[in-house]
Formats: sequence, structure tokens, C-alpha cells
Amino acid sequence: LPSDVITAIFNNIEGILSVNSELLRYMKQQSVGEAFSYLGPFLKLYSSYSSNYQTAIETLEKWLKRDTEFAGFIETQESRPECCYLKLPALLITPIQRIPRYKLLLEDL
Repeated sequence: LPSDVITAIFNNIEGILSVNSELLRYMKQQSVGEAFSYLGPFLKLYSSYSSNYQTAIETLEKWLKRDTEFAGFIETQESRPECCYLKLPALLITPIQRIPRYKLLLEDL
């Protein structure tokens, strides 16, 4: 796939992964509240990701129809146990669903 298509589908997912990895590391070393206090400003990455989600899904659907090799690759990956047999759109929405979970976690503290 062209790099602009990959960017359209996955947007800033690497930044979100990095923030979540750091958040986990901080939570293991400090309290959950302290970890969120330190990394909270970086959670704004989710806003950009969320704003791009519809474009990402539309781009994915377009390229799944357009490129049979890509469609086959995605289908193979979705059938892997490492992906929990989830479809790519279900995985792409996971970061958007995470923020409300964080809010609930912090409210429970």
C-alpha cells in the first residue's frame, strides 16, 4: 500500500502505543493516579485518532475492495490467534473505546 494510505488507516497509532506503554510502566512503578497525572496530557493523541477513525475505516474498506493481495493479507492476519481472531475494524476502534475505560478507572479510585 502507498504510505499515505497506511497513514490514513493507522494515523498516529504508534504514538498511542508509546503512550500506553509508558502509562503501563508508570503504573507498575507509581500509583495509577500519579501515572495518569504525568501522562494525561499525552492522551490528547486519542482525540486526533478518534477524529480520523471514519476516514480510516473508509480508506480500509476502499483498499480491501481495490487490492486483492492486501485483502488476502488482512484476512490471514485476522485469522491469527495473536489478533484474537478480530477483524481489523474491531482492532482499530479499540483506542477510541479505551478513553471511557480510563475515565471509569479513575472515577473508581
